[in-house]
Amino acid sequence: MRRAKLRGQTLTAYVEEILEREVARPDRDEVFDRIEARGPIPLGANGAELVRTGRDEEDAWWDRWWSTRRP
Repeated sequence: MRRAKLRGQTLTAYVEEILEREVARPDRDEVFDRIEARGPIPLGANGAELVRTGRDEEDAWWDRWWSTRRP
């Protein structure tokens, strides 16, 4: 009731709003079905290679950043 009061709503109106928001969202299976229907995305490399490249770039950035700092 406290949250409904803070919003200037009756408890019924507050609960209806929550329920409407909840049922408007797709459930987990719907989300997975939509993702699967999209098919693969051509990345030009496999995922592991892309992650490794990104990590290497980030490591190099930090190495440069730390090398410019004095203790």
